[in-house]
Amino acid sequence: MKENLHKKFIAKLEEKYGPWEKETAKFGESSFGTIADDLCISKSQFTMLISEKATEGMYIRSIKNVGQLIAYDRQLLEIKELRDEKKRSFLMWIAGLVSLLFIIGLLAYSMGNHLGHKTIKVSETHASGETIEEFKQHPLFKYFDCHSRYACTPAYLSNEEVNDYCPCSGYEGEWELAEAYIIQLSINRPRFYYVAKSADVRLKCQKGVENPEEKGKILMGFEYMHNEIWVDTVHGRNLLDSIPDNTDTLSFLITKMQAPSQLRKVCDVNSFFYDQFHIGNDRIVRRGEPLGRIAENIDSTVVTKQDIDIKKLIESVISSMKQIECQPAVNHNCDPNTLQEGVSTLDYNCIFKMENDNYPYQKRYRLVKQNYANKLSCKCEE
Repeated sequence: MKENLHKKFIAKLEEKYGPWEKETAKFGESSFGTIADDLCISKSQFTMLISEKATEGMYIRSIKNVGQLIAYDRQLLEIKELRDEKKRSFLMWIAGLVSLLFIIGLLAYSMGNHLGHKTIKVSETHASGETIEEFKQHPLFKYFDCHSRYACTPAYLSNEEVNDYCPCSGYEGEWELAEAYIIQLSINRPRFYYVAKSADVRLKCQKGVENPEEKGKILMGFEYMHNEIWVDTVHGRNLLDSIPDNTDTLSFLITKMQAPSQLRKVCDVNSFFYDQFHIGNDRIVRRGEPLGRIAENIDSTVVTKQDIDIKKLIESVISSMKQIECQPAVNHNCDPNTLQEGVSTLDYNCIFKMENDNYPYQKRYRLVKQNYANKLSCKCEE
């Protein structure tokens, strides 16, 4: 079993870096130290993997990590090929733009004065006076989703400003967590799992930048997340080490959570993050900072039986987040006019670093609604 995993690991390394040069301790032109840094592991851990002394779990996760690096390289290559294709089809783009403007003109004429402000349907009222729809919304939604019921100025750029803040003006709007992800917290007994279920994110351009060259390249993100914390009630072998070969970690744990098993839900956790996104031609770098977490719907039976200190548990979530490293997202939309609601995503491949091992996962944001969806004048800089 371990021998086969070792062979798979070496094969993946050679696919990514080149042939294994045993005399010089390199794969292609990359040293063992460089590769260890790429995988976010120590040199000694990499040596264990090479010399067939690592655990099966280490091999499985390291193979996944190298696979993510390979996928990342392929995405960058695809972007370059797409840009080359765009250059060759410039005249076709001009023709399409003329047709699009003609269609927009017809639609604008036919709709006439029917365009107006959107309203929120009100059916119930919460005790605080807010409608049920508002109560479940993003805490700052009134400041972003300005409508006729409020005398306000929206947080987003005005239509007159959008072309002065390209390309970030194309990203302004509402985003969501595209799919759930799971992280094992850095607590050994009992083991806890942090499940990111959903996120309501509002992105807006940062106007005040010190460096003029950064204008239009920095987004501020306000992220409202709904999470869960689960506990492994069997204090023994790490559940993650029992994942079958070729089985996705997320799918495995979700299956365990859906059926009666050793995993029990402890509580819901609502959290708020401030994010900053720096937009480059090829990649988008995200830096996030937590602004607070609140535990709700606590299962007192589980808490009592497992002797859980909820406050310390929430604090451990914060400390665990400091052990996460994420690669920049590949920028598939260097031209912001190619962004599509419900389709475009920002994909961050991350690694949660533990004392003796690393766990890869992916955090993906999906565009729900753009603030400004018309044609922007900016182009992709080469």
